[in-house]
Amino acid sequence: MQSPAGIAATNELFQKRYEHECLWVHRFMTWIMAGQWALGLVFAAFLSPLTWIGQRNEVHIHVWAAFLIGMSLSGFAILWMRMFPREASTRHVVAVV
Repeated sequence: MQSPAGIAATNELFQKRYEHECLWVHRFMTWIMAGQWALGLVFAAFLSPLTWIGQRNEVHIHVWAAFLIGMSLSGFAILWMRMFPREASTRHVVAVV
């Protein structure tokens, strides 16, 4: 049976390690979200970047959608991870986005 001081020390060590791991994962996920947005934009730009209307060509709407919607979703998750790095809600927001 452990002493109360030993249990308290174990809990403190666990909390420090848990916070360290959460911060590392949030930093990693920030890079993953930014990379996901960039890769989606690259795919949209290179697969079929232009739409042709007669003799004119314009950037296709899905390229603009990839840019704006991807930036808003990934940007929201990145901002949340930067503002609340130690909160459990951060993991929930990233999972939903």
